[in-house]
Amino acid sequence: MDSLPFQIALLLAQVCLVILAGFFLIRPIRMLIFGRPDAPPVPTPRRAIFHIAEALAVRPGDIVYDLGSGDGRVLLQCAKLEPSARFVGIERSFLLHYLARFRAFMSGSPTNVSFLRQDILLADLSPATKLYTYLCPTLMNQLLPKIEHETRKVRVVSYVFAFKAKRPSRTIHISSPRARRDTRLHVYDF
Repeated sequence: MDSLPFQIALLLAQVCLVILAGFFLIRPIRMLIFGRPDAPPVPTPRRAIFHIAEALAVRPGDIVYDLGSGDGRVLLQCAKLEPSARFVGIERSFLLHYLARFRAFMSGSPTNVSFLRQDILLADLSPATKLYTYLCPTLMNQLLPKIEHETRKVRVVSYVFAFKAKRPSRTIHISSPRARRDTRLHVYDF
């Protein structure tokens, strides 16, 4: 029969192992579910989507990429406004990617919308004629050289955050009585 101090020590060792395993596994699990640690999932507010669609100025034949598409709300709404264009959402997060696909299914599975699960910095952006982003400044600055290198005659609309090394063609202020402050859309024509 084991002594009580030995059982307590064994229990404490097991608890420490579980905590240690959790510490080392939490980051990979978080990455699998939520994607990049430098890009927390923050959805585009519904009130801004109309302004985004207007700023993108999507025409028939355009190919619109949403970089960090999240739950797909922006693409699905834009696809309703211009059914003759193609829309591609790129999202690294496992959970958000499948949520976007589920939302597409629930909205009737539009044939002009697709979602890819991959890192935006590794995705091929060359087919895009329009890009939408709502990304943190660090990721925006990593994305700029990629856009300049891979795309031609593309319009980029960024919600809230601007490129540090490029001036926007125009900035659109979005005001809302519920918001504490105005937000901005930065429009770039490359």
